[in-house]
Amino acid sequence: MKKALKRPIILIILAQCFYQPLLAQLNTDRPSQSDNSYTLKPGSFQHENGFQINAVENTPTKVNYTGTLPYSLFRLGVRKGFELRMATAILRDPENAPSPFGFADVELGTKIQILKNVAWISHLGLPTGNSKFSNGKLFSAHKVSATIGSERSAFIFNSGVRFSTNPVTNQREQIWLTTIVGSRNINKSTSVFGEVFISQNALGKGANRITTWQPGFDVGFASKLSDNSQIDFSYGYIKDAPFVNLGFSWGVFTKKISKGVD
Repeated sequence: MKKALKRPIILIILAQCFYQPLLAQLNTDRPSQSDNSYTLKPGSFQHENGFQINAVENTPTKVNYTGTLPYSLFRLGVRKGFELRMATAILRDPENAPSPFGFADVELGTKIQILKNVAWISHLGLPTGNSKFSNGKLFSAHKVSATIGSERSAFIFNSGVRFSTNPVTNQREQIWLTTIVGSRNINKSTSVFGEVFISQNALGKGANRITTWQPGFDVGFASKLSDNSQIDFSYGYIKDAPFVNLGFSWGVFTKKISKGVD
């Protein structure tokens, strides 16, 4: 537990030492695996979508794919430093019968900006998904996000854990994910990024605990189509399996904020 607590504490200290404001373009939690550390302004709304294809089997005779078509995140700024979130996805798994497509569980959550460039993000997962696409029980995910950078370039650090019950073995499961992404604006509308991440999956407890590691990386870009819309693209690897992600985000933003709110 002590080692687990060290990760978010170190991120917070580093971020406070090097903080400078970033361009608003980075306000989406896409396209990298990392969520940014800023909340939406009160009354603002964003809908962020990502279509991802994963190559899970690649042989001379066959290539199988899983994917999210899409993963959708809805964000609503409620007050300064606080936003509500809802997420779900349409999933594809060729091994599932009778249909390879299904809805994932719905996640309800919050993002709280605890410092100028540090946020705490929590989601509660509800077992609402289709059979074989649902976790089957309640689960939760929590992470800290910290940003270090300038108006032109930045680094975003995430570290978090998901607590759930494995639907196959019915054992307790913890999935830790730590990410580091570097982003640079090449003009007023476009940014590029590179990211490395590592996932630690711990299944069971005590002497029966099984731990596996999955490193990965991805690279890509995000480009604003207008003041309230953005497209993005990324390509990467998780362990030894490639994936491609294409995203589209749009939003409605408040131009005036009531006195005393911001």
